[in-house]
Amino acid sequence: MISMITESDLKRLYGEKETQERLINNAVDACKRAQSDWAKDYWFGVFKTLCEKFKRTDLYNKHLH
Repeated sequence: MISMITESDLKRLYGEKETQERLINNAVDACKRAQSDWAKDYWFGVFKTLCEKFKRTDLYNKHLH
């Protein structure tokens, strides 16, 4: 039996736009709250990786002043 990937499967794997924005914004908030250089570097890396993964350069440019 061959099964096809459904639209709900794709949403679960890649997330919807709102989910993507929530994850990216949470990483931005964590980066802003970070106090040590290590934590700032870590959360900026998470933010950058999420933006690249979801191809959201608009959010990357928006939060990068």
